[in-house]
Amino acid sequence: MTIAPRVKEKIHPDKPVILIVDDEPQILATLEDLLEDDFEIVTASGGEDALGAIARREFSVVLSDQRMPGLAGDQLLKETRLRCDATRVLFTGYSDITAVVRAVNDGQIYAYVSKPWKASEMKLLVQKAADYHRLNRRYLQQAELLDRLMDQFPDQIYFKDREGRFLRVNRAFSEALGVSGPSNLTGRTHLEVLDSPQSREHHLEDMAVIHDQKMVLDREERWGIATGETAWMSVTKLPMTGSGLVCIARDIHVRKQEEQRILDHARQQHFLAGLAQLALEGMDLQVVCDQAVRILSDCLASDTCGIFCTVDGDPQKLAGTGCPDSDGASGAEASAPIVSQGSKPWGFLRVSRLEPRQFTEGESGFLGLVSSVVSLVVRRKIAQEELELSQRQLFQSQKLEAIGRMAGGIAHDFNNILTIIGGNAELLPAGAEQDEILQATEKAAALVQQLLTFARNQTVIFQPVELNEAVRRDERLLRRLVSEDIRLTVTTSARPAWAVVDLGQLTQILANLVSNARDAIDVNGEIFIRVFHEGESQVGLEVRDTGTGISLEDQQKIFQPFFTTKPVGKGTGLGLATCYGIVHQAGGTLEVHSELGVGTSFLILLPVSKQAIDPLPTQQTSAQLTVAQGTVLLVDDEEPIVRLFARVLRKAGYLVHATPSSEEALQLAQTLGEQLDILVSDTVMPNLGGRELAKKVKALHPEVKVLMTSGYSERPEDPADEEPNFLAKPFSGEELLSAVAKLLRRP
Repeated sequence: MTIAPRVKEKIHPDKPVILIVDDEPQILATLEDLLEDDFEIVTASGGEDALGAIARREFSVVLSDQRMPGLAGDQLLKETRLRCDATRVLFTGYSDITAVVRAVNDGQIYAYVSKPWKASEMKLLVQKAADYHRLNRRYLQQAELLDRLMDQFPDQIYFKDREGRFLRVNRAFSEALGVSGPSNLTGRTHLEVLDSPQSREHHLEDMAVIHDQKMVLDREERWGIATGETAWMSVTKLPMTGSGLVCIARDIHVRKQEEQRILDHARQQHFLAGLAQLALEGMDLQVVCDQAVRILSDCLASDTCGIFCTVDGDPQKLAGTGCPDSDGASGAEASAPIVSQGSKPWGFLRVSRLEPRQFTEGESGFLGLVSSVVSLVVRRKIAQEELELSQRQLFQSQKLEAIGRMAGGIAHDFNNILTIIGGNAELLPAGAEQDEILQATEKAAALVQQLLTFARNQTVIFQPVELNEAVRRDERLLRRLVSEDIRLTVTTSARPAWAVVDLGQLTQILANLVSNARDAIDVNGEIFIRVFHEGESQVGLEVRDTGTGISLEDQQKIFQPFFTTKPVGKGTGLGLATCYGIVHQAGGTLEVHSELGVGTSFLILLPVSKQAIDPLPTQQTSAQLTVAQGTVLLVDDEEPIVRLFARVLRKAGYLVHATPSSEEALQLAQTLGEQLDILVSDTVMPNLGGRELAKKVKALHPEVKVLMTSGYSERPEDPADEEPNFLAKPFSGEELLSAVAKLLRRP
């Protein structure tokens, strides 16, 4: 018998590697199908198998279910953190807050996802987790580079914490003490390394520097070294506020005739070590640049010194004096590049002197070392900004998901209420009062649909839409989005403009574009909406404003997700990206044309609908319906809905068994024998949901037809369902009778 592998890999070179852990094969297959285009996927059916995979290779992200046989998800992610640097994500279908707390405390997870998830949101979360892993690894690499730089210094350098324990030392210091490797000193005191009078003096003095905030500056003294000899050292000890001290000891035991040369070199190294200290302490880039300019001006005896960054091809001064285009014709000049990643230029560092004496090779080398320290700080700053952006984007996505869930819940309850109001109004005598109630119900249903549209929680229905009518319908809503000092002008085309699009998404596009136009106008501006024909094959929508305009650089990124020119907290950066996706999904294009100080125009072109646009057939009224026959089991946890539609169905001739309880409905189904033709059930009910009820009823009555109803906008999907019949609330009694008759194949 062949046993299926418990760890499955799909190799895609040059893609981030993702480990997905779940004991449900369907979940693994779903996530694998979702992510395999962008990632190399490895799947495991349990925690032990996952740990084996982690031991064999590196992963960018580990995505694990919580409830699994053997090793639970939070325990697996805790072990993962101890064995690799992969970003950890926990997902589960159970609301177990204690597991989440353990995962955060022990596994230090990146995110927590509840089942069920949206495919697009899950894919975005995994991409952000992979980006977080990449940026975090890059940040650690920069820290390693700083350690290597410190190890290159001939001076003996060490950092201590408030208790006098070594935090970090360089190789020169560890070798002087006869200790192999700087890491072997970490966490130990001078006395724990070597119990000697000199060690006790160092320890006591260091504690005084730390707690009394005293400084030791360039004091010359003899230090014993591992060979048993002594060497003259120039010692500097500086307290670091709230964290300990740094000590830099420079060897000054040199021949007399080389004293000046060595003195100059040591001075440069001393200042360079101080600059590296600022970088290691995470000082702001501007602070490091100012200090670098001072060091270069003193050590190289330069007349002008500056640090410049390149913005849009033009140099901008960050620190120092002088201009970047100086040609140094009257003296000497030297420069060194500042790079942000690899060999990518970010800016440059330039020094010059008025006297003709050229910079020596040693001076140019020192300039390069200073440039290297500044480059490291630049790289760290960029990595931190990218990491912060990734975190803000994740939080924004989570916030939008919460809004969508809340909107869906509100819509469910409100649609139930509208169903009761509209259905009972149909039972009233025909007249003006009935018409008023039904019209108000339809308007309220439209408002609910708009709420779901903005929450991105609506069902997408592509259908022929006449753009002139659609824009006129939304005009009142759009006018509410602008202030009184902004004029909104709507122009429609002379002939019908038909396109195939989702009507709710069209409203979302118009609202997003008008809102952006409003924000781009300071005062007393204009917004124009125009429907037009582009030849015989396309129809278009234009939203134009007289606002501040968009720069050419921003126009290249305007449709990217999360890109926004608005201040933090004023925009999500998803509006235009959403519009772009909707238009392309409908087979169209979205273009932007803008000029700074003049305004912006967004142009939407959609294919002309090739479908015949015929008037909808007149809906059959209750009076026209023939008397029906059949047995109906009606279930809804809202008792007014049960009473209302039981009355409608009985009046039409059906034998109706109605109940607000799904458990009671199942008991009724067990007693009806073969006398059950159709089950009409709400989808979401306490204890036993509608879809589960339908499965149990079908087991008792295999020939029964099923009609599901729901106040949520999204149609329930079940690949195993052979009869995906669905009626969204609010619906009328006539719509219910029509749907039931259609299922029973009666006129």
